[in-house]
Amino acid sequence: GAFISIDNDSSARTSQKATRYKEEDLAIVLVEASIKEANFFIEILDSKNEVVNTIYNQAKGSFKDMIPAEYTLRLIIDRNGNKKWDCGNYFTKEEPELIYYYYDDKGNQKFSLKANWEYGPLLITDKFHVNNSGINKSKTANSSKPPR
Repeated sequence: GAFISIDNDSSARTSQKATRYKEEDLAIVLVEASIKEANFFIEILDSKNEVVNTIYNQAKGSFKDMIPAEYTLRLIIDRNGNKKWDCGNYFTKEEPELIYYYYDDKGNQKFSLKANWEYGPLLITDKFHVNNSGINKSKTANSSKPPR
C-alpha cells in the first residue's frame, strides 16, 4: 500500500526476506582479458544467463562477494562506448558487437564457485567468439572443444 493511483487503489503488498552472508560464505572470481580494444566490458552470468555483475574497460579485474553457484563469463567489444551490447543494423550493414566467452582447458563455458574460494585468474581471449548467427564458430565443425 505504498503507492496510491488516481483511481484510489494502492500497490500490492509484497514481502521478501533479506539474506545475510558472511565473508567466508562468498567467493571471488579473478579475470584477465587478452584484448586490444579500448572499449569493452566483461560480464559474469548466472545459470539462468542473467548478468550478475559487469567490469568496464579493465583488462584485469575481479568479481567479489559472489554467491556459490555455477557461472559463465563473457567479454563484449563495445565499439561505440555506450556500455551495452548493440545488435547491429541490417539496413546500414552494421555488424553486431563481438562477444567472446571464457572456456576452460576442457572446453567448458560454465564453472562452479564454492564458499571461501578465490577462483582464477580466468583468461578470456579473442579466439572464441560468437558469429552473427549466434553460433560459436569453434563449435560449427562438430567439435566439443574450442580450437587451440
